[in-house]
Amino acid sequence: MILDTTGLEKEIYPISWLIGEWEGTGLFGGHFGLTNERFVQRASWKNAGKSLYYKSEIRETDLSEKGDFIPGDKVLISEEGSWRVSEERPENLTDKNQFPLKIEITTSWNVDNKLIPVWKTGYDGLVGSGKIQTISEKIDIIKPDFALANNLWRSQRMFGNVNKRVLWVWEVAEHGAIAEEMGLQSIASGGLWKV
Repeated sequence: MILDTTGLEKEIYPISWLIGEWEGTGLFGGHFGLTNERFVQRASWKNAGKSLYYKSEIRETDLSEKGDFIPGDKVLISEEGSWRVSEERPENLTDKNQFPLKIEITTSWNVDNKLIPVWKTGYDGLVGSGKIQTISEKIDIIKPDFALANNLWRSQRMFGNVNKRVLWVWEVAEHGAIAEEMGLQSIASGGLWKV
């Protein structure tokens, strides 16, 4: 993929393929009280100098007369935050096509028809060759009485640039011996197209 990096800071070149408005559909993973339901997502990454500003909304779906999934009125999950390539390159990162990545995301869930911030996650990861893989470095619980937030232990996100689409998966793990033994479980996954 050839990218136009005109006017961009060199620090965001490795993630510049995300810049733009995206939309698509996805599926909740059936874990943590979420049923296997489809959703519609709109996401954007915007140039913010040496970082990208990220915003996403996951909405319930309605069906059009043609049977297509279309956005419903209810926002289920909203997120916003920043993505940046770290200036500090670990000594053990020898692949010149990979770059260290830092992401901070505040996640809000629909609770009683209101979007409430429930946690803020700091991710460390790698980006390169159209792939992004991150694992949570820090999770700050904002709303401890929210069921999933109360037990959240670890979070992982993966993104891939596949045929001009962004395919992604979000996995989380809960506290407790059984949950920790099960490891990370998919909370949601989806595919986005540039609009």
